[in-house]
Amino acid sequence: DEQPPTLIRSPAWARPVEGLFGLLGTVAGYREFDVSVPFLIALPIFTAILISDGGYGAVLLLGLPLGYRRAAAMLGKHFTQLLIIISIATLLWGGVCATFFGVTLYPPLIAIDLSESSRTFMMRLCFWMGAIHLSIAQLWPAVSLFPDLRFLNRVGWAVFIWGMLGVVQMFVLRTPMGWETPWPYLLLAGAALAIVFSQPSRNVGKMLLLGVANFPLAMLSAFSDVISYVRLMAVGLASGVLAASFNNMAGEFGSWPLAVLVLVFGHSLNLGLAMIAMFAHGVRLNMLEFCNNLGMQWTGYRYRPFSQRTNQEY
Repeated sequence: DEQPPTLIRSPAWARPVEGLFGLLGTVAGYREFDVSVPFLIALPIFTAILISDGGYGAVLLLGLPLGYRRAAAMLGKHFTQLLIIISIATLLWGGVCATFFGVTLYPPLIAIDLSESSRTFMMRLCFWMGAIHLSIAQLWPAVSLFPDLRFLNRVGWAVFIWGMLGVVQMFVLRTPMGWETPWPYLLLAGAALAIVFSQPSRNVGKMLLLGVANFPLAMLSAFSDVISYVRLMAVGLASGVLAASFNNMAGEFGSWPLAVLVLVFGHSLNLGLAMIAMFAHGVRLNMLEFCNNLGMQWTGYRYRPFSQRTNQEY
């Protein structure tokens, strides 16, 4: 029942994400997980989709190294390094989408526009990414629980999330969901494991009663968690539309100095909104959806040897 401080030594290549944890003031509990690696993998991907413009990634990738000392002094070394990684991911995703400052420069591999085919593809991509992200969050503690039978509860929820993917696609994308598809079988198998092994006990009746009682809210949570990843597509599309709108607005001015002013102001504003979206949506999907499925409570406090804790740290 003791709560010792948490000393985390993340892999050297994953330490940039420690800047985010320091900024948010979150520390994993001593018996929780070091989520630096999955955060460092997922956050740049999510942010790149939220920005969806290679030009903005190029601006960040050029500006951050040139102003590294000043940025590191203001934001911290690790967080600045995290932003550089995010800018690289954004530039690569912008290259795939062929979009730079709201202009499509060449035929894209993946189009980000208002067409129905583009929106459908991006929504499906986001839902699948969500299912992968959330199922990893369930399987990770399952490995640590094994051979305790509760690990089957976690496996069941991972399977159920993939079945819920079919439900979400049926409601949002109107895809079929019948017995000829795998989704109902994944739902049934996952629900059975989640209910039966929620709290393993020799009293079978009590075990099943507790499992059934806990299932409905968890089931609704699984549905909302999967569907929440659609925010990546929505914000990324809005960012692209806003960039194109500023370009059109600038083109309506006959004076080129005024047009340049509109472009600089508009794209700077859009980039600033995109960075806010990184916290509002990209960080949220990791801190809430992923960590809730993982079981993180962030109850820890940092290991600071030869120091005294004060009330301000609570």
